Amino acid sequence: LTEARALLNLARERAGDTPEILDGFGCISLRLGMLSEAESFFRQAITADRTFAQGYAHLSAALISAGRETEGREWLAEALRLNPFDRSA
Repeated sequence: LTEARALLNLARERAGDTPEILDGFGCISLRLGMLSEAESFFRQAITADRTFAQGYAHLSAALISAGRETEGREWLAEALRLNPFDRSA
């Protein structure tokens, strides 16, 4: 995960804060159990692109992991609304 974070930092330097890069940082934080940080990155990804369904799905996972199941389910519903054919959500 350290190498992944380094690569994302490099990508961020070149491309800026794209939804995909922010989501990547969130995924790393989620894997490390840094739920508050993950939530922040996922919310930034969604703010950068309100149609980025993957960000909503990942935010849902972070919230559910933090014990905020009701809120997490609401974000998951939004992810599925945006992309009903995404089987990863």
